[in-house]
Amino acid sequence: MDHFEKKLFETRSKIVNTTLLVLSILIVPTILFSLMRALETGWKPVMYLQVLIGIGVIAFTRYRHTVTYPIRAGIILFISYIAGITGLLQWGLMSAATPFIIVLVPLSLLFLGKRVALFSALLTLISLLFIANYFVSGSELQHYDLTDYFTSALSWTNFIMTLTFTMVVFSIILFNFDTSLSTAYQTLEEHETRLKEKVEEQTGQLIAQNEEFESIFMLSKGGLALINAEGNFLKVNHTYREMLGYSEEELLGQSCVALSLEEEQELSRMTIETILYQGYIDTFEKRCYHADGSVITVTVSGSLMPDKKHIILSTKNFTHEERLRQEIHNQKERYHQLLTLSTDGIFLIDMQGRLIECSNQSAKMLGYTMQEMRSLSVSDWDAGQTDEEVLQHIRNTPTEPIGFETQHKKKDGTVYDVSVRSVRVTLNGQEYVYATVRDISNEKRLRTQYETLINDIGGRYVLFSNTHSVINFISKGSEVLFGQTPEQITGKRFQSIVNWTPESLNLALHETIRQIRRNREYAEFEMCYYDNRQVLHTLFIVQHIRYSRQQKIISIDGLIEDITHKKEQERETKRLQTIIDEFVPYVKTDTKGTIISASKSFYTEFRIDNIAENLKINLFKPEETLDPHYQKLWQTLKSGKVFEHDIQNNHFNREKHWYHVKIVPQFNQTNTITGYIAFYHNIDEKVHLTKEIHTDPLTKLTNRKYLQYIQDKINFHEYDVVMIDIDHFKKINDNFGHQAGDMVLQRVADSLQHHIRQEDTLIRYGGEEFLLLLHNPTKNINVTTKISERMRVNVQDSLREHKDLYIKPTISIGIEPHTERTRNLEEAILHADEMLYMAKRKGRNRIEIYEENRVASLEVKSTKKYSINDIKHAIDEKKLICHYQPIVNTEREIVMYESLVRLIDDRGKMIMPGDFLYIIKNTNIYVDMTKQVLGYNFKFFEDKAQQFTINLSVSDLLNDSVQQIVMNKLARFPDMAQYLTIELLEDEIIEDLEGIKRVMEKLRTMGVRFAIDDFGSGYANFGNIFKLEFDFLKINGELIRHIDVSEYSRNMVESLCSFAKKANVTVIAEYVENEKIFEYAKKYH
Repeated sequence: MDHFEKKLFETRSKIVNTTLLVLSILIVPTILFSLMRALETGWKPVMYLQVLIGIGVIAFTRYRHTVTYPIRAGIILFISYIAGITGLLQWGLMSAATPFIIVLVPLSLLFLGKRVALFSALLTLISLLFIANYFVSGSELQHYDLTDYFTSALSWTNFIMTLTFTMVVFSIILFNFDTSLSTAYQTLEEHETRLKEKVEEQTGQLIAQNEEFESIFMLSKGGLALINAEGNFLKVNHTYREMLGYSEEELLGQSCVALSLEEEQELSRMTIETILYQGYIDTFEKRCYHADGSVITVTVSGSLMPDKKHIILSTKNFTHEERLRQEIHNQKERYHQLLTLSTDGIFLIDMQGRLIECSNQSAKMLGYTMQEMRSLSVSDWDAGQTDEEVLQHIRNTPTEPIGFETQHKKKDGTVYDVSVRSVRVTLNGQEYVYATVRDISNEKRLRTQYETLINDIGGRYVLFSNTHSVINFISKGSEVLFGQTPEQITGKRFQSIVNWTPESLNLALHETIRQIRRNREYAEFEMCYYDNRQVLHTLFIVQHIRYSRQQKIISIDGLIEDITHKKEQERETKRLQTIIDEFVPYVKTDTKGTIISASKSFYTEFRIDNIAENLKINLFKPEETLDPHYQKLWQTLKSGKVFEHDIQNNHFNREKHWYHVKIVPQFNQTNTITGYIAFYHNIDEKVHLTKEIHTDPLTKLTNRKYLQYIQDKINFHEYDVVMIDIDHFKKINDNFGHQAGDMVLQRVADSLQHHIRQEDTLIRYGGEEFLLLLHNPTKNINVTTKISERMRVNVQDSLREHKDLYIKPTISIGIEPHTERTRNLEEAILHADEMLYMAKRKGRNRIEIYEENRVASLEVKSTKKYSINDIKHAIDEKKLICHYQPIVNTEREIVMYESLVRLIDDRGKMIMPGDFLYIIKNTNIYVDMTKQVLGYNFKFFEDKAQQFTINLSVSDLLNDSVQQIVMNKLARFPDMAQYLTIELLEDEIIEDLEGIKRVMEKLRTMGVRFAIDDFGSGYANFGNIFKLEFDFLKINGELIRHIDVSEYSRNMVESLCSFAKKANVTVIAEYVENEKIFEYAKKYH
């Protein structure tokens, strides 16, 4: 039926929805046409009604799902009738209402009954008559009156044709409707037949299930009862009836609640409500009345039946177990006092390991409450065995008491040791295990400590003997002590176990007798024996004599320790102490620094005669001293740290010696300083050696190593840095020899030393250079300037006589005043060196001071301080360029070009060689730069038949890499050798004459020519120079520059040209700056 009703509903829904759709479509033109007529003829009441009906149809179509299907059908019929009537009243039956009436018959039959259907059929028949008449006569009905319309329609001819057409259409409608209805009823019968068959099948299954339930219910060994929601019995099985002693007739219809004890009836009612609510209830105990009036204990559980209206209860008689529990309870009461007063834990356990009863002490030992204990079993607290081992142990418990040790676990997880005595007992026919438990944690710990003391006390051994000194026990490890096992020693007399020395035996006997006479419990003494290898061993013995109550000796015990190694250490310590006392000077002081004691070496070192008197001396100045050195000393010592320093000590005699002093704080057990020990080490030799290392042997000034030594020990910001250089010192060496040069260095050093103060430091920095660290904490530059000027004038005015020759040296000075801008001493020295270089370029014998605001105007030194990295970066970025200066003959014709190197910095500024070459001179960057310059020149002149010169230093030419570049280039372009001239400086050549000669000969064979540059600036030996057979001689520019005004320059140039002409060397003049100099130069050509 459900399936048929569902299909029917679906059919209704489709019909109604379709009808509503048609209504919605057809009503729109009706409304529009009414509106048009209203505009033509004026509004009439029926027009208002038609518009409202149209809006209602559209709204109902939109919200049709909010009402049921019958209500929808009724609304459709109502709308259709109203629409038909309004159409008939307004403009004839041939209106838009007619199609609505056609659908009324099937709808009214399906939803509203036969009477409404007949009425609908009548209206439909009339409508069909009007429609047929329209089709037969072809009249336009909407323009006729109603009277004319009926007159026309009732004419006999039209009536017969109209009736015939109407019957045909109506017959078709009824036939289709009857066919649909017959099909629907046939489908309904088929569904009903299938439903009956299914019901019969399910009924058979239910009967079978019911019979099976009845069989299980009645034959169950447990008590089963079926009750309704009110708790009345509907069915009970045989076991349930026997349990309560009632017949089935007595129980059926009776309330199960009434069988419960009065105080438990409310509980029974709550149980039924719980089952009805949650569907089940777990097993619980309850008491109820038996038919004979007695009270029995049962266990009850229940479940809700699938129909949600009936409950099945499962009941079991628990009276026997309850009685047993009561008997045990009675027995427990008898032993209650025993359980309460017992200091041991008492447990009564069934054979499954469940706890039946226990004493208060048991719960206290385990850390549980008595309530918590009742839910525990042995496995919950036995930590020494697994669950299976516990059950096995319980089952194997004999009827005679046994004892064993195990471990129990407390509630908090703590494990402790227990001693257990258990026995199997029978109570009321049931077997249990009765056990007493004692906590032996402390006892076992003490026993373990005792055993450890005896067997594992690290070189100590326990020995027991009787009154006759016979050994009856010795702890393990005796092999280490005596070389014998405990079994070998036991039973022997103490005197015979090893080869004791006679003195030791006498001492042991003497100590024992004295101990007995003085009634002392123990005595301490040492004994010695020789082992099998005749090695002497020393034992320390603590002997204890045990007495009885009657003061008789029971036994003699001893604790023995091998102290052989300790004795050797003591002897070694004494020897070391003697050595230290003899050879290490040290003193011990109190916390104020007053000497308490001192070593013999201390008195010897400081030559102290009256020891007692000098012990009162305070080694350090008091804490209140204002001396910063001693303030630092006390601050270090008070913080518990070691203080070290070097001092010249003259406390006890007038002699002064250098000592390295190390003062070490001494602490007590509470980490409080109790005094100090000061160790003295004579460093006179070290100081003397250091002084030699830091002293220049020629000038007796400090040297550069001393500068490194003091660099971290001074605050360089308090010093002005002064660089001093002897002018033309190389010429002095070359002209007068090195002995004269050494004499000048000594005299200049003495002169400089004479004008400085004690707080200043003068250092021979290297060669003819001196570095003065002038102490100027006030930053008054005038102080430094005055002292520097006095030194310059004094050196200038002094004459140095050497072998009938008078040498008048001068000095140039560069000053870097200390400022916060200078980061370190190296930077300050660099600034001072720049100023020294400037002083030399400005004519020497002068002072230049480093000032930031005027460095921009320097002529010979770049203001920018270039670092090695700056120069390396520029070279790597190919920012080296070469300028080519022409060299002309007397006819002003260019005969060759001189290659001049320049460097471009990051700002595009050109840097002269003097500003960067000295920075990289001794680095591999200089070699790389030389390679790059050579490459530029060879590339520039490789396709030009033009003479050119390249300036190289001797070190460049002697460098294997540079040589190889030149060789490779000439090998690749052999024609270039005839155009290449290498210029070498005069003062560099004499440094390695033989080496440069070999290189020149090698290159000369390839066609290269050589020029000596800046000739006349130094004091080189002419013979040595011309042994190298130079091709060109370039006269020093200073001589040429003054040739027109200086007779000395003219004579020097004339001599050089004459000498060069005789040696067949071409002369080149530098610094020909004007026509007058050019004319002078032509004279010597």
